[in-house]
Amino acid sequence: MVRITLLLAACFAMISACANKPNEADVWAIVEARNATWAQNDRDGHMAIYHPDFLRWSIGSDRLLTKDSFGSLWDTIKSNEVVKRLEIIPKYIQFYADGKVAVAHYTIDEEYQWTGEDTETRTKGEILKGNLRFSDVYVFQKGTWLYVGGHRDGMALSPPEPPL
Repeated sequence: MVRITLLLAACFAMISACANKPNEADVWAIVEARNATWAQNDRDGHMAIYHPDFLRWSIGSDRLLTKDSFGSLWDTIKSNEVVKRLEIIPKYIQFYADGKVAVAHYTIDEEYQWTGEDTETRTKGEILKGNLRFSDVYVFQKGTWLYVGGHRDGMALSPPEPPL
């Protein structure tokens, strides 16, 4: 009887573990959603994916961005550019903390139009291209993945190789 009880307990533990197994597709879906809201200029939808305690280094600065300061950065960037094309190229996902934390590594191949005033490096109406690398950190809370921080670099990267 003890052997059957232990066997049943092991089976239920395996079923429970499988049911709670982190799902890469769910993480890639939130990565897609975060970037789609960027491309579609959906500030509210974009910021809804951010965890309240979000922190990330600012590009070209030694300060940390919070959810609120990223919202201000959004306003500045979006007042000067419009995304024309944005392609996400998934690379790898890592899970931590029993599947409650995910790090999504991917690149973005993007084209955007500069709508701001002419500068030394940009002309109003010019189409620019960028290739960016991201490592986003998401935490699973209350049934959803929230963007809690990460790292972005790029702009000088070569575009991705075309598929064979």
